[in-house]
Amino acid sequence: MDASASGIDRRLLIAVMQIIMVTNNALEDKMGGHERYVRELSSTLARRGHAVTIIAKRRLPGAPAHELRPDGVVIERHPVPSKRNPLYAALYPAYVLRGVASRTRRRKGGTVIHAHMSVPALPLALRGQRYLLTFHAPVWRELLSERQGTYVLPSFIQSPAVAGVRQLERLVAHRAARTVVLSEFMRSELALLDAGAGAGATVIPGGIDGRRFSVDRVRQPPDDALAPVLFTARRLTPRTGVDELIRAMPVIAERLPGAQLKIAGTGPQEVELRELATSTGLDGAIEFLGRISDEALVDWYRRASLVVLPTRELEGFGLTTAEALACGAAVIGTPAGATPELLAPLDPSLLAEDVSAAAIAEAVVAVLGKPDRLERIRAAAAARIMPAMGWDAVADRYLEIYESFN
Repeated sequence: MDASASGIDRRLLIAVMQIIMVTNNALEDKMGGHERYVRELSSTLARRGHAVTIIAKRRLPGAPAHELRPDGVVIERHPVPSKRNPLYAALYPAYVLRGVASRTRRRKGGTVIHAHMSVPALPLALRGQRYLLTFHAPVWRELLSERQGTYVLPSFIQSPAVAGVRQLERLVAHRAARTVVLSEFMRSELALLDAGAGAGATVIPGGIDGRRFSVDRVRQPPDDALAPVLFTARRLTPRTGVDELIRAMPVIAERLPGAQLKIAGTGPQEVELRELATSTGLDGAIEFLGRISDEALVDWYRRASLVVLPTRELEGFGLTTAEALACGAAVIGTPAGATPELLAPLDPSLLAEDVSAAAIAEAVVAVLGKPDRLERIRAAAAARIMPAMGWDAVADRYLEIYESFN
């Protein structure tokens, strides 16, 4: 019988699958966009009745090697060397290769292996296992540049080491049975590693938890005429461009008296950014909120006059942008990475001309200066994201790919 004719949800007719997610960290051990993506996709699939296991490194000494979570997802953690070990950078890949290989080798045929990071996926590529790769970001460009304090290497080794990571990523992408990217921008980044993988990749956007990130139909919209409140949630690194947003504030405050900037997040640039904020002379107008809860994050998305994402480069999807839009926020972004794919269809005025402080200030003032247009943007924002980017829709698309593996 046809499922649509009988009123039966097609999702209930898909056979139970054994799915292994191969990644770097479990969300329970490290909070981050990548970790949340893997965890929420896994949870959605588990709620459908599929058997989902996440294989990740043991980041915290007390974390169990085998853990069954309340939603049915199993987490298996493999050991890695201590960061206090002076040979950490050299030993780390070997530990990961052994840990992932030992936990995927024993799986029975028909199991879908879904890799999310290149280093833990390397044993799959070397052993010729069949796997799906979701290419979230080019590790050699993004992650190494943000974590040089962890992967400390002498200057004469740094360049060949980065080249080696790039070759590793190329191998993992080339040998994947299927590849998924989160945006057309990330397809172009993948194509730089392997043209065939980039051309054949399927675009599936990052998922949004619609139960958490949603429009509050009770709370009144922000009163932008009183004192505009700008909000950004970013990892405090050069790539995310928070320094340019701070440099934009004197111009914004001059043209929009009383304007305030609230900055959520932490990172290695925090001390430098605090000093920069002080140098603007805007005492009390720029506030660092530090790490905030998910509840507070949603509240700020809903309360802010504008959410501003001043990214300099490598915005692979723009999860923060999508989450803010799902809450009904108006978002100003830069033409970096995938941001234009999310904002331009909603309203071109939401994109700054470039990533500079001057361009960011001009975009903020222009959007806040047109209240009617701003309200139209807010009214249409959530529909731009949901339900197309909800986790159920994303899981449906992955399940179609998984079925092709069997």
